[in-house]
Amino acid sequence: MLEHELAIFSPIPPEQNGIADYTYHLVSALRHEVNCAIYANQPDGILPKGVPIREAPQAFRYLRPDQPILHQIGNNPGHIFVLQALRQWGGFTTLHDQNLHYLYEASGGPQSIMVNNLRATSEKMGAIFARHWFEEQVKTAANYALFDMLAEVLTLSSTVVVHSRFARNRIRLLYGEKAAARVHVIPHLALPPDERSQGYVHGVLVVPANVPLIVTSGFATFAKRFDWLVAALDRIATLGVDFFWVHAGKERPEEYDLSGLLNQYPNVKARSRITGYLTEAELNECIAACDVLVNLRFPSVGESSGTLARAMAAGRCCVVNATAAYADLPADTVMHIPVHDTVPALVEGLLALLGNPELRMSFGSKAQALARGEWTPEAVALAYADLINAPAARSARNHPRRRVGPHCFSFSINSCSLREDIKARTCDCQGMVEIQLLASSSEQLAQVSLQRPLLFREILPGNMEIRTVNVERDRSQPRQLEDDRYAGVALVLKGDLA
Repeated sequence: MLEHELAIFSPIPPEQNGIADYTYHLVSALRHEVNCAIYANQPDGILPKGVPIREAPQAFRYLRPDQPILHQIGNNPGHIFVLQALRQWGGFTTLHDQNLHYLYEASGGPQSIMVNNLRATSEKMGAIFARHWFEEQVKTAANYALFDMLAEVLTLSSTVVVHSRFARNRIRLLYGEKAAARVHVIPHLALPPDERSQGYVHGVLVVPANVPLIVTSGFATFAKRFDWLVAALDRIATLGVDFFWVHAGKERPEEYDLSGLLNQYPNVKARSRITGYLTEAELNECIAACDVLVNLRFPSVGESSGTLARAMAAGRCCVVNATAAYADLPADTVMHIPVHDTVPALVEGLLALLGNPELRMSFGSKAQALARGEWTPEAVALAYADLINAPAARSARNHPRRRVGPHCFSFSINSCSLREDIKARTCDCQGMVEIQLLASSSEQLAQVSLQRPLLFREILPGNMEIRTVNVERDRSQPRQLEDDRYAGVALVLKGDLA
């Protein structure tokens, strides 16, 4: 048992967020190894008995410098407060997604951090795309494919947990051996769904009995390649092969119009249901009832799937693309489908599975053996506890990290230690900053400018990008009423610290 309580920053149920469910089940097992407390934005959230919920903004009342901290970060707005906590407190991070572009967009964070994340992938290309984005308001889908926005999280985290070897190798290739040395692989936990009645599936959804059931899940997005699946199912339907497809998840038509796609394929639409958001119990029932779970991804950035892990733990036959983290799965535990000529391969694979219960059972039994070994919540909790208890982890203290702006600092422009003073005051800062260089008069300001024409280059931090330069009155000095002038002036520099 750890000497100090483990502080976990994460969304929690009932938030409609897969990582919230992950945290609940992780803590259910981890609390037997470590005293845990959850810091969330939901004081009325749901957690296992005995695990306290604390408001994230109140963390300063509880956290100690030597206390272990674990952040659960995913690529959606529900994790903005977690990112902010990482900036303030440091600690361990479980990186559930290998691309955080949406999180950073939603956070509305300082532009300097966004630019720094872009440049970390490619200095020259990042600078060009940053100019397009922030100065010309031009942003396309290419931004999401080219820039993963991981640099800040990787820098601030003392240790990073990912769910696959692919994810770790990807970080090594893009960010180098030094970053990869702090990355550890802990598989996504696999929670077996309850073998409950099928009243929801056959009663509420009206799925016909004795017909092979195909299930997909989660938010409908382009990367899940429903276009491939629907095209394949349409060909299978024309062959007279029986099936029924349930998408156990919510539509977001503004991102991907799944219903519109189905309207183009009436043969598939007649054999399908879209459930909308499901409770965990309803999702479990869909997984437990399915004959084949399809979990396609392309393009993939190494993400893992909690639904896939559950289905494998339940002994269900799963179909995935042979790419990224899914390519790490043993070939006898899932059916791998290539990402080229995918629709014909998917038709062939699904026909083989739909017509052969023994083949489905073979995949399912081997998947279950894998998932009920090192993927169980208990095994995953032990892996976390070992990592947190490691000597290297105990030596990494959680001091406050870079303070995110806006910041405002004033300095005398004729100070002999001006450069050192600015460096000392801004070294732990990030984001918007205003630096006021104070002079006794406009004449002194002009004289300094002539004597030191490279003043900005000499005194400003190398990670500061200047946005505006103005001459204003020194507001700290009293106004001289007799001649309507001020006792001093200020050269005001505003910009961003990366």
